[in-house]
Amino acid sequence: MTGTIGAPSMDIHISKELGLNPNVKRLNVESMGCLTGFRLTGLCRDISLESENNVVLLIVCDIRSALGNQLTPFIPMESIDKSNVIISALFRDACGAAIFSQKNFK
Repeated sequence: MTGTIGAPSMDIHISKELGLNPNVKRLNVESMGCLTGFRLTGLCRDISLESENNVVLLIVCDIRSALGNQLTPFIPMESIDKSNVIISALFRDACGAAIFSQKNFK
């Protein structure tokens, strides 16, 4: 999760919404930006390969708008900052999820 800081952290809210056991192991990583998904994908794979009983749910969210990463309002006759347009196009709010396991779910 990037861009928001709160207590309780988002992983607790997601666990409750999914009806997961409160004792399920959770790891909340914040402030790593888009690198979070890359790093945690490898970690989740490694954890799932440790035991055939391990099932890992990875949820990654990058909330850039919370950091003010938005285009400034258009004002006629004023120049547009091209770097701001590129940054806003490349880094936006996004999320994704994946399940890692040795089991074949159908």
